[in-house]
Amino acid sequence: MRDGRPRPAPPDSAPSDVTPAPGQLILLGCARLWQQGFAEALGDGSFLLNCLDALTLDEDLLVVRSKQATDRRFDAPKEGQVLFWTLTPLVFVPLALLAVGLGIGVVRMRRREAWQTEHGR
Repeated sequence: MRDGRPRPAPPDSAPSDVTPAPGQLILLGCARLWQQGFAEALGDGSFLLNCLDALTLDEDLLVVRSKQATDRRFDAPKEGQVLFWTLTPLVFVPLALLAVGLGIGVVRMRRREAWQTEHGR
């Protein structure tokens, strides 16, 4: 209705010929899909997105998006492993460096003493 007046009837004309064309159709036959929440029934919308992709995109692209991310978390370490990897950089590495430094100092001191006794100083 425009301006309170009824819309005029469409003109009488012969219906145009319909020509068949190739296309795609997705047919759903489950009423429970519409009884539940739409996103819940579709599994976070992946079904809806797959339907849209199937109708609009190339089939090769469907294969790419159908690959889901894989959870690749590490297992929780045991208490002994946590203690070992905590103490390694805080205690073991500095002690190893200290031992190497003391070892080098002892070797140099012995070489110096050997050189001094050999040269009479």
